[in-house]
Amino acid sequence: MIDMRHSNFSSTKALEISQGDALAGIVSRADLAEVAVELAASNAPNLRNTALELYYADSAQPCEGQFKSALTSGVVPRLNGYDTYDALLAGVKAGVDYYVPSSS
Repeated sequence: MIDMRHSNFSSTKALEISQGDALAGIVSRADLAEVAVELAASNAPNLRNTALELYYADSAQPCEGQFKSALTSGVVPRLNGYDTYDALLAGVKAGVDYYVPSSS
């Protein structure tokens, strides 16, 4: 979700990336645009043919109730707290589509 109340860039430390379509949150248009440019300009192979979610770390929430445990369990990696975009994006895994929680 894009947070239209924010128009200034935030620190990369405020941003979080997850993969698997299990977590979501809010992000400003400015921060979304900045990361989109970083992704488009990158030659890192891990950023090709993959999907990711971008939001402010303090706004993270599960996309659906079945994903609540993903907030704390670590089964869905949450990349945050990095000083640079390169560091933030280094942990993105190639080829990730979506996360399916176990039925146990």
